[in-house]
Amino acid sequence: PRDDKVSIPQQKISELVIKYKLEPSLVDIYVEGEFDKKLLTWFIKESGIKQDIRIITPDAIDVPDSLLRTRSLNLNSNRSKVIAIAKELYIKVPEAKILCIADKDYDEYLPHPNYSEGNLIFTDYNSMDLYWLNDKVWNKIMILSFGYSSEKSSLIFNSLLEISTNIFLMRLVNESLKLGLTLKEFCKSKYINIDNLEFDIEKYLRARLTSAGKISQYTVFRSEMGYLRSKLKTTPQSIVRGHDFFEILHYYLQKTKNHIKIVDHNSFQVAFMGCIELQDLKNNNLFDRILNFANQS
Repeated sequence: PRDDKVSIPQQKISELVIKYKLEPSLVDIYVEGEFDKKLLTWFIKESGIKQDIRIITPDAIDVPDSLLRTRSLNLNSNRSKVIAIAKELYIKVPEAKILCIADKDYDEYLPHPNYSEGNLIFTDYNSMDLYWLNDKVWNKIMILSFGYSSEKSSLIFNSLLEISTNIFLMRLVNESLKLGLTLKEFCKSKYINIDNLEFDIEKYLRARLTSAGKISQYTVFRSEMGYLRSKLKTTPQSIVRGHDFFEILHYYLQKTKNHIKIVDHNSFQVAFMGCIELQDLKNNNLFDRILNFANQS
């Protein structure tokens, strides 16, 4: 695949329609961001695909807010833009050889009625960065890079999973009740006890609601949280956001492994991506569909 830089000015969707009609041999995959773009570029190359496939992010496309509103999609979201691009192109140039990939996000629990289109597929898990949240990658990093025993590694994973699940639940409720809360800054000593890796969800939730002037919604929030907790799947990749999980892990290692220089949590997360094996990706439905798309285009 070609690792094209973002073009300036952005292309309008109407221009894309014309381009695909005039150049039917083009094969493009749209993804949410540079992180996904790097992964798919590597995956397609390592899989031996010879087809010239462009991997494109929404930064290169002009997706107006008015279109997102029409499609009942969230503003300021690359995920929303990928979905909107998929829908518009499927309607206006269905013969185009394109594939649009978006994170499943909260759809496992709060399905959106307008998503399904022929050129749009979703990740198997909540987000793309959860494909390397597995025992093989986890143990390789924690045992080889940070010197933990396998037992301690498992204990850390389970504690992080519990914290990340609670944060995911709060995000899920925030989306369900449309409260518009800003759920960040949870990696602080007043919320996370590093010694036993426990999260004070009550203190954090009350602080977020108070900050937003919505503390009156506390009882409703907790009730909805209890209801949605009962709906959660059992697989780790379906009950956390990857970004949250890795941010908390990064915070924990900074506090407990201060003799090791640890990069910022975004770069740290990419290091996990470097441990994924090609076959592990191929074993997932999303990457199997990507290969089928590439081979048939």
